[in-house]
Amino acid sequence: MLSIIAIRSDTWSVLGNPLVSDHFPEVTSYASPIACATLRQQRWKFDQADWEIFKTQADITEDMVRSGSMDEVVSLVSCILSAANNAISQPSSRLPRFPKPWWNEECQMAKKDQYKAWNRFRRYPTAYNMIAFNKARARAWKIHRQRKRESWIKYESNIHMFNLKNLIKVVNEFKFLGLIFDQSLRFHRHLKDLKIRSAKALNILKILANTRWRADRRFLLRLYRALIRSKLDYESVVYSSACKSLLKILDPVHHQALRLCLYALPTSASNYTAELHALRIALEHISLSCGKNFIIYTDFLSALQSILSSHSSHPILVDITYALANHLKKKDIRFCWIPGHTGITGNELADTDARSATCSSERFPIPH
Repeated sequence: MLSIIAIRSDTWSVLGNPLVSDHFPEVTSYASPIACATLRQQRWKFDQADWEIFKTQADITEDMVRSGSMDEVVSLVSCILSAANNAISQPSSRLPRFPKPWWNEECQMAKKDQYKAWNRFRRYPTAYNMIAFNKARARAWKIHRQRKRESWIKYESNIHMFNLKNLIKVVNEFKFLGLIFDQSLRFHRHLKDLKIRSAKALNILKILANTRWRADRRFLLRLYRALIRSKLDYESVVYSSACKSLLKILDPVHHQALRLCLYALPTSASNYTAELHALRIALEHISLSCGKNFIIYTDFLSALQSILSSHSSHPILVDITYALANHLKKKDIRFCWIPGHTGITGNELADTDARSATCSSERFPIPH
């Protein structure tokens, strides 16, 4: 057995008897004094001191006080302490015995009756005295036990949060074992925190699922189970009692993680993708045309900025930049940004008709 001990606080010795062992055992003892809580600090009772004895025994001269040597100081202090021990009394070093909280006069009387019965039986050991002693002892034991029980019930009923030294703070939420409990047990705060922590782990999947290196699907699914699904499943039995509208907070993280792992395309295209797709179609028409000078007008500024920048990895943008650099290199193609159609009368009328058509409940057959 290995143990770490302080050199100054411990002493050790080797026993001469192996005690049926293959080596001589070592005995380690703790040398520091052990603090004893059952002793009272000694004090002097000056009101009961005999100062005449103290003056006669404390033979202190003026030369002893003026002298600056260490030996004289030690001798002076020893003389004073010796005289004080003989002339001034001290209380006992033992702590006083405090009465028990459940002890009352009934317990005291039962104890006295038990002692009387015991003394009577000890002097006259007859069967009658023995029965009387057993009855007195049983009665005292019953009274003591009943008083202990009543005292404990009374003490327990008086315990509340306002009689503590440090009052228990009332908080709106508390985190225990990774689960955040709120006052109404709706787990709204826990679900929000869980979404934030899962979104941080989702960034790892986004990096590994990049189109530049495209990690294996099985590897991404394993990371999903370890980093995201484990967080969602932890204590799910507890917070599953929340309402469905709150539980749907976790759906975007879960669905996005699965789409990244499976390399699934999004169900709806963004405005950015739609504008890039329109530009690609325009370039396809230009490639089939015999002309050499073309101008493409668009109001989507971010798409034009992405074409000028070569750091984007969007697949449609890659096709556009590749076509401009290779197939359409001999043609003069310019892009023109239109700030918008605001203020144009025809465009305002078209927007108004489009809005009214979306709000109308009438259906028109589309010829095909």
